[in-house]
Amino acid sequence: QVCFCLSLLTLPDLEMPGGEPAWSLRPDGSGVVEWSDGDLTDAQLLAFSKTRMSNVLAALKAKVGDGACECVLDLSKNQLTGATGLAPILASIREHQVHVTVLKLFKNPINDDGAYALAKHVREAGRMKMPLMELHLSDNGMGPEGCLALMQAAQDCDSYPAQLKLRTVHYKRKCLWLRLERSALVPEPQAVLHSAKAAGCVLCVTDGKDDPVDPKASVHLHFSFLSFSGTIPVEGKGYGPQPVKGKGKGKGKGK
Repeated sequence: QVCFCLSLLTLPDLEMPGGEPAWSLRPDGSGVVEWSDGDLTDAQLLAFSKTRMSNVLAALKAKVGDGACECVLDLSKNQLTGATGLAPILASIREHQVHVTVLKLFKNPINDDGAYALAKHVREAGRMKMPLMELHLSDNGMGPEGCLALMQAAQDCDSYPAQLKLRTVHYKRKCLWLRLERSALVPEPQAVLHSAKAAGCVLCVTDGKDDPVDPKASVHLHFSFLSFSGTIPVEGKGYGPQPVKGKGKGKGKGK
């Protein structure tokens, strides 16, 4: 597998005229696709998927040859909400056999429709033997059904615990590291976990990403998912419920 670095830091307008984003291959096999903190909307992401994404991925494949390319995709701190932009981007990634191991979408007001598009990717990429290993969705606009769909997709795809050697993920990671804390429309996160376990999902909740987990787990959650309650309107960049004071140790660097 080969990783790549693809710069997507500027989009002058919705039409995105001229040229393709710059991309490069790194000798050490590490790479990142970054398009964060830019007020990116669903419409802009959809336009990119229609006009440029296939060309960029085709050019990449021409360089690396057959097989899957491994990468990190960062779309955090934007204005993405539903499936309009995410679904076609993720479908194109699967079509071109680009293995997104880490997907960062924290601080986006992503709703349940967006969660269903992500769940489809988790399920289909897993069945293609290209499982997503980290999904960062803190500060989102999802409800219980969206959160549950993601957990169920990880369980159903039969790819976790994964047995892969990846450059972009710690070698000990075998299940999906799923960050869902501060989900704006989840007043009772414990009930979500109860429903997931009742549906057959094998979950593990710990203080940090590198903590030991159940070897049979399909989903690994940060304990702070359970440390928030109550809902507030989702505005701006997806800030969700207020923290419950006095709970948790603040351990763990992931978003």
